[in-house]
Amino acid sequence: MDTTFIGVQGHVLAIEKESGEILWKTHLDGGFGESFVSLATDGTYVFAHTRGKLFCLDAVSGRLLWKNDLPGLGYGIASICATVGPTDSQPVMKAHQKKSTGS
Repeated sequence: MDTTFIGVQGHVLAIEKESGEILWKTHLDGGFGESFVSLATDGTYVFAHTRGKLFCLDAVSGRLLWKNDLPGLGYGIASICATVGPTDSQPVMKAHQKKSTGS
């Protein structure tokens, strides 16, 4: 990937590594609180958190794919970790399957 991502003042920007050119810039419609942006990417998606909300953007276009208001969790800074490909955690997958089937 020849792109790096920066979160600043309630925005996510994709920057071309060699030239520093801004490829896209997306404003994150957050709530109250600080405009600090936490970021993670798996190369396909960019996950960003600001002002108490979690956003998922397309890494190529910057298009907003979804938003989660994270109800009841406040407006502080969040840590984000993204994995490449399907989750490697078998316990997480088993818990998800169990919840989906109701067993």
